[in-house]
Amino acid sequence: MTNKELFETRSLQFLSASEVFARQSNKYASVRTIVFLAGLVVSIYFANEREAGSMYLSIIISFTLLVFLVSRHNKIKYNRNHNRFLATINSEENNRIAGNIHSFDQGLEFVDDDHPYTSDLDVFGRSSLFQLINRTGTQAGRQLLAKWLQDKADPGQIDDRQKAMESLADQIEWRQQFQASALHFKDESANTDDLEEWMKGDNSFLGKRFLLGLSFVLPICSIISLWMFFDVGLSFYWFLAVSVIGGLMISQKLKLINHTAEQMTSSLNTIRAIRALLEKIKIAPVESTYLEDIKNQLFNEEYNILKETKNLQLLLQFFDARSNGIYYLINIVLMVDFHLMRAAEKWRYKNKSNLTNWVKTVAEFECINSLAGSLHSHEDFVVPKITNDNQMQFISVGHPLINSAERICNDFNVEGKGKVTIITGSNMSGKSTFLRTLGVNAVMALMGGPVCAKSALVPFVSIFSGMRIKDNLEEHISSFYAELKRISQLLALLKSNEVPIFYLLDEILKGTNSKDRHLGSEALITQLAQTNSFGIISTHDLSLGNLSTNSHQIINQNFSSSIEGNEILFDYKLKQGVCNSFNASKLMEKMGIFKS
Repeated sequence: MTNKELFETRSLQFLSASEVFARQSNKYASVRTIVFLAGLVVSIYFANEREAGSMYLSIIISFTLLVFLVSRHNKIKYNRNHNRFLATINSEENNRIAGNIHSFDQGLEFVDDDHPYTSDLDVFGRSSLFQLINRTGTQAGRQLLAKWLQDKADPGQIDDRQKAMESLADQIEWRQQFQASALHFKDESANTDDLEEWMKGDNSFLGKRFLLGLSFVLPICSIISLWMFFDVGLSFYWFLAVSVIGGLMISQKLKLINHTAEQMTSSLNTIRAIRALLEKIKIAPVESTYLEDIKNQLFNEEYNILKETKNLQLLLQFFDARSNGIYYLINIVLMVDFHLMRAAEKWRYKNKSNLTNWVKTVAEFECINSLAGSLHSHEDFVVPKITNDNQMQFISVGHPLINSAERICNDFNVEGKGKVTIITGSNMSGKSTFLRTLGVNAVMALMGGPVCAKSALVPFVSIFSGMRIKDNLEEHISSFYAELKRISQLLALLKSNEVPIFYLLDEILKGTNSKDRHLGSEALITQLAQTNSFGIISTHDLSLGNLSTNSHQIINQNFSSSIEGNEILFDYKLKQGVCNSFNASKLMEKMGIFKS
């Protein structure tokens, strides 16, 4: 069974299961409504008859039954949604295989035109590498994956991530259950920044005996006075008086309580997702020492992380419930805010140093899961070998964002410090696409992920590209000057960077006359050939190919086209030597610019 068939089958299975749970959910919704209305009618009847005992009993019975029904209904809705998420996940995997990723999260907030390579190599944005790889569900996971794409990992980190990725790649059931668990609480705007800021604060309720006493004495007085009102006819004003005192005490601390609630509840969905993912991490079938060490740090006898995250989630849910109008009435009577604040500060005291670590660990598992999903779903992806020398070798390398049915693959091999590969070629023959192919696969390799090739050797390098050079009217910068600034940036990196740089320069110095372009290009290539870095330069200046006659550091390769009748044919295959075919005239003729 192919991956496409596997994902189609799983998607249909999960969709069918979700429909079963949907029918059950509808039944429970009807029963809940009936029980609520019946309990309300009975309670009002006994209240009118001033039968306090029967009223309380009817409230307790109907409330207990409702709690049971709500709990059961929530589980059914969870299972319904969970199966829907799993069906969507499998459908999305097939979309990735087919290259239909336009509707996926683009990671637009991570776009940075000044970055050494992300804009040129379509790392973020529409039809991007981020869309292809991203399987995260939390904001922390998205941010960490973006960071992995923006910055190469250390060699040890790459090795750890590769082994972790391989250990999870075939664990499709666990991986998809893990991914779906976060989708129940997905919120693109949610993060833990405010919660982490609150974690640094000081206590205002914990250890304060006066506030502790009030939070118990006043609610007891309220309940007794209300009971005596129904039972022996005590004036209702006693209950009101106690409630007013409670309300005044709360109002004095209300600003602090509201601020705390805002800080905490903004992270509710994130904490729910983190807890759900931690539960899945605990049972993760890992064979990687790296992942096993993470699990052992999280789950041990000295600290029950699942219990602590559950307690935090309950606290956040209670704080979130403060927005309900009924809560304010209950709060005045029972001083709930004071109890909440004391419980929150107690939890903070116990867990002050743990929250950041939970978020980071879950995010790391999400990123590894994203890489593992990419390796499993794409049968033409492999795990590259990272080397410490200056050899880059790809066998049948292709662009991962091009549909496999349309993708043209090439072999590429370069070895040695200072090697400059000059690629010449006719228009639209594939030069720019090939540069991006090598660049994007190098990015994937150096983040610890798979590459789109049959095999790959990738050196530990920094990546730099100069391809989509834009002018800037606001800053009065022409495209030619912008390109010069980009080249200057490369030259500065070559001097300061201890790690070799793999550079990709497309159509260099195209914004000036042919003579200056040739002189500038020749000087740049000569300078680059004397560094410990290596890279590729594409150009229409065929005379630059002559530089190889005087330097073994310069390699000529090309993409060409052929003309048959009125048609221009491209094979998009990389060839040795300087290009000897031209198509600009034929293209202009086809566009009606001139006639031959």
